[in-house]
Amino acid sequence: SFFSFNKFVMRFPLSVDKNWNWDGDLLLREHHTNEVISIDTLTVKDVLYDNVYEIRGYHDVGFFDDNFDYIKSVYWFVNGVGIIMAFESKIKIVYEQNFPIEQFVEIIGWELMDYTIAD
Repeated sequence: SFFSFNKFVMRFPLSVDKNWNWDGDLLLREHHTNEVISIDTLTVKDVLYDNVYEIRGYHDVGFFDDNFDYIKSVYWFVNGVGIIMAFESKIKIVYEQNFPIEQFVEIIGWELMDYTIAD
């Protein structure tokens, strides 16, 4: 799967400023938070989509990896289609002169190439 965690949750109906939380793997102490930021249009692979929900997430994946501390995600969702584009940033906190600074360890992206609505 694209996401670096084994469970993905959306709470419907979606609306701007709606937020929700869920827990993933309890042994790893995963905790996830998402919020709908906006509803807009977006072009992905030359297809213009209307009523696209931009959703931002913060994912504390517990003991998943020593290489990063948490994940920030941004994904765009369309009713009747699904996720059309997503980015995931793995972030490590480093300290410079006693100030915490986000250091991007890895950024990966995903785009919907094509889709067909089932009959």
